[in-house]
Amino acid sequence: MECGGEGHPASRKAGGYAAGLSRTGRHPPPPAVAVARTHRSPIRGRPASFQQGGVDAGRRTRDPARPAGPAAPAPRWISWAFASNVGLMTHALLIIDMHTFLVEGLWRGEDLARRLGALASRAREVGVPVLVPHQVGPPGDPFDPDLPGREVSPPVGIGPEDRIVPKRATDSFWETGLADHLRSLGTDTVVVTGAATDYCVDATVRSATSHGFAVELVSDGHAPMADGDPEAGIAPERIIAHHNSVLSQAIHPGGATRLVAADEALR
Repeated sequence: MECGGEGHPASRKAGGYAAGLSRTGRHPPPPAVAVARTHRSPIRGRPASFQQGGVDAGRRTRDPARPAGPAAPAPRWISWAFASNVGLMTHALLIIDMHTFLVEGLWRGEDLARRLGALASRAREVGVPVLVPHQVGPPGDPFDPDLPGREVSPPVGIGPEDRIVPKRATDSFWETGLADHLRSLGTDTVVVTGAATDYCVDATVRSATSHGFAVELVSDGHAPMADGDPEAGIAPERIIAHHNSVLSQAIHPGGATRLVAADEALR
């Protein structure tokens, strides 16, 4: 399903989750949107000698006739890297469509926003980049970024080092440059969170694997609208459980998807 449309329950909330989207799930090109610059963490911003040819590439040769002095302390970036979980060096956290006006209509939206805020803080602590795919639309559209409530929900706590990724479709990778940016960071695994479970989260997880990325779907880190799917008689809890099950078992030509609880993610 597209990220919105007249049938989506959010269409009854401030113009809808994506009321105004075409049935292809895409907006016409949006107006220019300011994008936060990405902060390169100490792990990813390694010296060139560490990036190419291994740690020996940039070392000086010691005169064998000269007595060896005391070992120099490890550079801060090396100490910091080994103090963190080295296995997270190729991860990135995605927080999808946590607009203030949408959070108000999500199932337990405020709890979700605070949970993702804690996860974003943890990501920064361990040097994992935080990227925020964020639906935008042209002037007058429900996702017009100049309208009230279209910013990222404050409890999520997006910081200046995080990157906002404007998007116009359910798929966070569609014409956003997200895949290329992730590869430029050396990312091979994306941790996916946000809204809505049955729209942009579903589409982004499937697209990420098709682009060759492994996915860690935070099982309690996404939500549908508060009324679930009333036409089908499906409660929001069942929507979450269904997508956790289906997405973690789906077969794609690229990466695989596994479930992880928010308390265990990025540890």
